[in-house]
Amino acid sequence: MDKKGMFLALANVLRKHAKGLELREKLIGSQAKGAKEQLHLYGKKKVSLMNLPARQIYIAGVVMQKNFVGFYSMPMYSHPKKLTLKHPLLKKMRKGKSCVNVTILDKAMLKELDGHVQKGIEVYKKEKWV
Repeated sequence: MDKKGMFLALANVLRKHAKGLELREKLIGSQAKGAKEQLHLYGKKKVSLMNLPARQIYIAGVVMQKNFVGFYSMPMYSHPKKLTLKHPLLKKMRKGKSCVNVTILDKAMLKELDGHVQKGIEVYKKEKWV
C-alpha cells in the first residue's frame, strides 16, 4: 500500500469511530504553515484537565508527512498501560509516547490501530472526557 493509501485507510478508521465525536481537517490551535493532508478526532464536550482551561479532548489523528503517515493517539500517551501496541512492526514504528510513523501498513496492523482507536474512545468515555 502506498503512502496515500495508508493515509486514506487510517483516516477511514477515524471516520468509522466518529459517531458522537468531532472530526476536523486541521488541528485545533495549530500554527503550522503549509497544508499537510490531515484528519483529527476530538471529543465534543469541553473538559478541564490539570487546571488548564476547558477544551475539547484530542483523541487521535492522521497526518500525511514527507516520508510516512503520522498516526497520533492521545489515549496511548495518557493511559499507556491500557493501550499498548502488539504488532512488532507497529512497535518498531512508534516514536515518542503518542505517535506511530507508519511506513508500511497491512490488514493486521490496520485492524490493530482500528481497535486501538475504539479502545481509546472507551477509556476516555470512562474518564468522562468525551
